[in-house]
Amino acid sequence: MTGINPSGDLTNFTPVRTFKYYGCSASYNNLIFFAGGYDGGSIQGIKSSVEVWDTSITPPKFNTTIYLSKARMHCSATTVGSKILFAGGNDINFPVTSEAFDDVDIYDAVTGNLKTAKLSLGRTYMAATTVGHLAMFAGGVTRTVWSNVVDVYDDTTGFWSVTYLSVGRAKLTATSNGQVALFAGGETGLNEVSNVVDVYVLTPTPTPTPTLTPTPTPTPTPTPTTTCCLASGSDGWQNNYYHTGTSETLINFQTPQQCCSRCLSDSGCFSWRMTNTNCLLYTDLNTCNSTFSPCNGQNNCGYIRCGSVSC
Repeated sequence: MTGINPSGDLTNFTPVRTFKYYGCSASYNNLIFFAGGYDGGSIQGIKSSVEVWDTSITPPKFNTTIYLSKARMHCSATTVGSKILFAGGNDINFPVTSEAFDDVDIYDAVTGNLKTAKLSLGRTYMAATTVGHLAMFAGGVTRTVWSNVVDVYDDTTGFWSVTYLSVGRAKLTATSNGQVALFAGGETGLNEVSNVVDVYVLTPTPTPTPTLTPTPTPTPTPTPTTTCCLASGSDGWQNNYYHTGTSETLINFQTPQQCCSRCLSDSGCFSWRMTNTNCLLYTDLNTCNSTFSPCNGQNNCGYIRCGSVSC
């Protein structure tokens, strides 16, 4: 491997221990992580190994190897705090017979602990960056959909949330500076290229102003009485639905409530249907003016933003 020594000249370092490409990489302090990838061979050529290199030594030296929970290529990686996150990707059969992965491996470089998490939607060819205490995994493509989903990991709480790009796309580029993250360009479909740049600005948490005024006893807030997506026959789960010829398919949903709630949380979703473990979301702007029909014997469908629904 050719690198740059402290004097700025190119020099030859010890090569990486595994021949591979299409991996992902990140760093923490003096440690560099090269994760996943493909050696160009058979399905066994997809790698789960993560080579860790130490740059505090001149020239840098191989330190150790850790392993992802699942072998993959086209993963995305970024560092937040002392944690390195490796997310998404695919195997050699994608997209013909396999889906993009929703797996996330989180390695703590301080404690050495490695744990796993899940993206809200399995994707590959994502862009990853970190802004403040947030690690962000944006866009990407499922087996059939160029996604606008941005999964956000909060290092201060350990919780995940979701936001959205203005345009669904894969193979985009991301970087951050200070409190701002930018997501630029990408592919919006087969041979379709985007010039869109999405800008995310991290809003600082305001510091509370001290006060000597006694805190009044709060008035209990009434519990919301909405029944949306609560049970079959409730608002949002009417056992009838509006549908066009196209839908976004999300897999591995265990209950109709989860599918209904996913449509409810997506402001662009008008109607939904659950088939086996697949959640079909209808987001076409003409959905509410399209075909209206029952669930074909399964009471697992409904509409969220059509007619007089109170959701």
